[in-house]
Amino acid sequence: MTGEIRVSVLGPVRAWRDGSELRTGAPQQQAVLAALALRESAQVSTSGLIDAVWGSAPPRSAAATVRTYIYRLRQSLDDGGERLIASISDGYALRVGPDALDLARCHAWLARSQAAREEGGTALAAVCLREALALWSGTPLAGVPGQFAAAWRAALADLRLSLTEELLSMELELGRHVRAAAELSTLVAENPLRERLRELHVLALYSSGRQAAALAALEDFRRLLRDELGIDPGPGLRRVHRIVVTGQQPFAETFPEARPAPQPAPLPAPLPTPLSDGPAVPPGGCPGPGRCAAAALGIATGPAAQSAATGPSRSAPSTRAPAAPV
Repeated sequence: MTGEIRVSVLGPVRAWRDGSELRTGAPQQQAVLAALALRESAQVSTSGLIDAVWGSAPPRSAAATVRTYIYRLRQSLDDGGERLIASISDGYALRVGPDALDLARCHAWLARSQAAREEGGTALAAVCLREALALWSGTPLAGVPGQFAAAWRAALADLRLSLTEELLSMELELGRHVRAAAELSTLVAENPLRERLRELHVLALYSSGRQAAALAALEDFRRLLRDELGIDPGPGLRRVHRIVVTGQQPFAETFPEARPAPQPAPLPAPLPTPLSDGPAVPPGGCPGPGRCAAAALGIATGPAAQSAATGPSRSAPSTRAPAAPV
């Protein structure tokens, strides 16, 4: 009988059976495994796998090479039980449990976080987001070549950052201003044009009693936007500026730093929210800094997202993700 299989795409493409790591092969073979895993048991056509490996310039031997990769993956993943990579019409499907893929488990934690958020459980929602973020083990699909992997890397990196923003927003609501300010300082340095991070950073500085530093951070970003992009800050940062200069309370309710976080129950099965059938990234790429997750993963960036900068938000990032080729 086949043991428990786990597949990771939130880092290098890896696979395990009952805790023992399996060989996933060369980078192009890993692209095949990733394309199958990201469809969560749905069929991926041979042409879709060819696109995932070679894009628009496949070699004449592409179909035969894909069959070779499938053969090698079967040798590695199977242990004498039911074949895990099934042949279906003109394609293949990875037949694994609903919790086998780390990205699917991330979706489950996001769904739990959103449910807790909607019920007013900010502390529990934050714990669930930490669990989701803990599933990352490095750069998604690290070392896998091609446009397919590159599109997923960009979208998943943006998802990770969007989840971090959501978590830090919750940390601010929970009164953990000093800790959030320190982490946001690092993130702002790494993503200087990401406006949502700037909003949270200014709020963290202001909420921890550093009004002058908050105003200086706002002015620094205003100059950066004008010098680099020739634009002014958006409505979210303008709201944050009004909060800082007028001395408003940005959050309706805060909690002491020492309040213990609740512990979530184990994940239920099956996991919610299968991957979508949409494109990996929007045509023409992401429309601006911090927008990949919004465009490709359904995370809001309009007025609803901007209003979150001025008080508690009751929504969490979408659990949808870009799809593998069909």
